[in-house]
Amino acid sequence: MGGLVHRHRAWVRSRGSRGRVTSQRRRKRMGRKRLGALLALAGLVFSACGAGTSPSPSAPAATSPGASSPSAATASPSAAIKEGGTLVVGLDGDMVFADPAIISDSNSSYVALQVVEGLVGLKPGTVSDVIPVLAASLPQVSADGKTYTFTLRTGVKFQDGTDFNADAVKYNYDRWKNFPKGDLQDNAYYYGAVFGGFGADSNVVSVDAPNETTVVFTLKQPQSNFLLSQTIQPFAIQSPAALKAGNADSTPLANNKYAQGQLGQG
Repeated sequence: MGGLVHRHRAWVRSRGSRGRVTSQRRRKRMGRKRLGALLALAGLVFSACGAGTSPSPSAPAATSPGASSPSAATASPSAAIKEGGTLVVGLDGDMVFADPAIISDSNSSYVALQVVEGLVGLKPGTVSDVIPVLAASLPQVSADGKTYTFTLRTGVKFQDGTDFNADAVKYNYDRWKNFPKGDLQDNAYYYGAVFGGFGADSNVVSVDAPNETTVVFTLKQPQSNFLLSQTIQPFAIQSPAALKAGNADSTPLANNKYAQGQLGQG
């Protein structure tokens, strides 16, 4: 699943009133439950993706001594994975947002899990074993726990043809940190919940890109859940070019390999 989801196509979805968080009290009350639920959801979906991918081997059929098996002689190699086509998925309700940074509902989460990726994810079948995804390996962590240095995969492109690199990672994290007060901060709940707020309140001091394949996160204080928290969909990396072209900070933007510009109902 991981190899496919990073090739994005951007499209714009109008902001709906359903996505707004109208009560600060409600947000605080539901906060811990929502974050825990999304982490659990990510683990369950990855578990489902891993299930059935390695079928149990079965014993070969017995053959007479000296006789060759006709089926073995004529067996064809497994069909190659076919890209393209149409994927039809039934959900119990509509997506609210397509920009993973601001999703807070399960249906949006289901879709986001299929079409975007972050630096790290969860090992299939687990809810806490972190593995590299867009990162080439797990990060090096400083002795004081405040600096995480990631080395990125190379040769990865967004659906719009632009390169995935350290600058793209920095752009996304800087964008989230600097969301203005109002709808974007209200709906980008998970960034604020994980890092303690936006702007100067964020535990993220800086995200630096010293070269194309290196990203350095500097935190104010050590954060034990930093790596695990980055496995959830709101921290998926999107194309900076697509975000700018779609005016994403005024209209929520999606990256969707499969939708080709629209979501259908039926």
